[in-house]
Amino acid sequence: MRIHLANSLAHRRLFAGLALLPCLAAAPATAADADIRLVLQITVDGLRGDLLERYRAGFRDGGFNALMEQGVVFSNAHFQHANTETIVGHATLATGASPSLHGMVGNVWFDRDAGELAYNIEDPDSPLLPSRGDAAEGAQVDPAQKRSRTQGRSPRVLLAPTIGDTLAAYHGGRSKVFGVAGKDRSAVAMAGKAGKVGKAFWFSTNTGDFVTSRYYYADWFLFEKGPIKVMQGSPWRYDTHVPIVFAGPGIEARQVHRLVHPVDVAPTIAALLGMSPPASAQGSVLPEVSQSRPIQ
Repeated sequence: MRIHLANSLAHRRLFAGLALLPCLAAAPATAADADIRLVLQITVDGLRGDLLERYRAGFRDGGFNALMEQGVVFSNAHFQHANTETIVGHATLATGASPSLHGMVGNVWFDRDAGELAYNIEDPDSPLLPSRGDAAEGAQVDPAQKRSRTQGRSPRVLLAPTIGDTLAAYHGGRSKVFGVAGKDRSAVAMAGKAGKVGKAFWFSTNTGDFVTSRYYYADWFLFEKGPIKVMQGSPWRYDTHVPIVFAGPGIEARQVHRLVHPVDVAPTIAALLGMSPPASAQGSVLPEVSQSRPIQ
């Protein structure tokens, strides 16, 4: 994961890029001092901890190279939970809490009431908003979605507040929070749930559109149609090991090899914004970022 602090003409932006099964964080300062107006957190599903260095020789200028050369790179970041599936990692990054607290323990789980397996974010009360009339039956993104018994999606089963929820509460609901992803569960987990401030959009293989559900909007405008292996779910080191990088104005480039965890991401971003961390957060603020030279 990587977080980037960049200058803007009128304000500062915090770029928080994460690799989800890899991930990243930011540096604490007060919101007033930094005047941060935008936080962008990027989660790359399946970006294993060793891959950045393995393929670095093929990187061009900018991108990963710029982050690794100008940022704080955490080379020894590891998830603390065994099941490193998509929803588990995304929810951990967003809440700063472990699965035992945020409740998202797997992409699929057993529904005791129904006596069958269920998809984690399925919600019959939140049907998809149709984006076009000529939808075809596309292939599922992955087998987990095939377990869903409804097309509806929402974060109702997420038990802990996210960094987006906390940001919205801190600013009295005036913050804008969006989660956009190829997978529905990725977008839903990162957008949060409090007061429906966060909005989630994900890619539809049926239409080639980005879609959302009635949990987020009563109705919406039409999007224009656009152009249409890593192991997960094991406790092995190659699955839990993920890259974390923070980069931007005021962040000194360095390599950090001590053990850190993705649950540290949300508390560190919150500290950078001058806020308390999400209520269920278990991680710590990363001092290698927070004690860098002051943001100018």
